[in-house]
Amino acid sequence: EWNIQAYITGASKSDAINVSFKTAIADYEIYFSKGNRNIDIGPLKSFMKQLVPDGILVQLDIYSSTGEFIETKKTTTKKGVSNIFLSPEYLPDGTYTFIIEAAGIKKEIIKEINGG
Repeated sequence: EWNIQAYITGASKSDAINVSFKTAIADYEIYFSKGNRNIDIGPLKSFMKQLVPDGILVQLDIYSSTGEFIETKKTTTKKGVSNIFLSPEYLPDGTYTFIIEAAGIKKEIIKEINGG
């Protein structure tokens, strides 16, 4: 739900209106492969089961097993899907908490990554 109000600087402002809408995306799948280093997010589909337009922001926050923030990775969707690879050169084997956010939906997953 949005609350909208228009302003003309120094002159006037409109009454506020509330606009309710349905979210286009209710849920999405997350798939791990290659020692849990390859993460596929999606496909992201609208409430009408159509693929969302390209360019939906996908953010991955990575935390250590002790809860220490490590890194944020951002990407966008293409044909409804996004992919993130966690290179062994930058992220050693171990257990991590991943917080993935796409279209305002956050998911938290604890995974052990290993190998390349």
